[in-house]
Amino acid sequence: MVIRALFLLLAFVLVLPGPALGKEKITVGYLDEDSHRAVFYAIEEKLIKSDLIDVETRALNIPALIQATGAKQFDVVQTAVVAVPKLAERGVHLKILSVALMAKGQATAIFVRNDSPLKTPHDLKGRGLAVEALGATVTTYMRVALQKKYGLNMALKGGDVRLEQIPRDVIPGLLAQGKIDAAYLYHTPAYKLRREPGYRILQDTIRDFVESIGVRPVTALMVTYPETLEKKAAAIKEFNRMLLASMEYARTRPDILEAVAKKHGASAEFLKDWFANQYDFPATINPELAQGVQKMWELTHELGDLKTVPKVDDFIWWEGVAK
Repeated sequence: MVIRALFLLLAFVLVLPGPALGKEKITVGYLDEDSHRAVFYAIEEKLIKSDLIDVETRALNIPALIQATGAKQFDVVQTAVVAVPKLAERGVHLKILSVALMAKGQATAIFVRNDSPLKTPHDLKGRGLAVEALGATVTTYMRVALQKKYGLNMALKGGDVRLEQIPRDVIPGLLAQGKIDAAYLYHTPAYKLRREPGYRILQDTIRDFVESIGVRPVTALMVTYPETLEKKAAAIKEFNRMLLASMEYARTRPDILEAVAKKHGASAEFLKDWFANQYDFPATINPELAQGVQKMWELTHELGDLKTVPKVDDFIWWEGVAK
């Protein structure tokens, strides 16, 4: 009788749906930014569901994301486009899952105070320019635009412009106090300064980049590692599906942006502007986007930041791309 009761109890437990019974956990690091919280919102709030995986997310700033990529801190991590070949030179190999950011016209700009003596980007020669992360692709394409269009030597060492790495949240305050000559900003800080009466744009970075190169810059990727794919290929492919669906939720549903703004104390107007005028978050990759990544690597090599330019196709995990 006791044996029969235990058997029935075991059978009952096995058919219970249960939370995450048998699911694979996927850890994900992404950019600590309200726009990205919107992209991941439907995943984090369980609006996008999966029978295969549970997704555990963590938001980090750009320098921390770059560090986490090399340290293999997450199964999937958002990282700079230029981080892939740079880490490969150090023996750390990544697999590209999707493009995370492709800049639009109002994505980035170099700002100065209205009373600044700097009138054109040429005037940056011999001056200091505050940036959040020297190793970020968003910094790389600014350097490309200044070098290509204005003839400035944008080498990190011995160049015409002194690039100063400063935490992003500190930069606007230093600019307001006149403690830095100019500030290179994007996402929320750039959105705010575009609307502040005490500042003006010294360089419209995306405009100059597109005029000089002919394409919009691809700036960030979602990546994983070969050893992670060996163990969790099906789970990573499922995450790719969920991320694309979550991005579409944010891009097409204003109520999602309102919910994100309410939850995080953000501006719903900023979030709407981000999707409309600042960035695309493709959450997939195709041959055209892959060529954008390849172009960024070639330009990084021209700046002297890469020893060689590998073939992007060798790094893309085409089998798992979400469509």
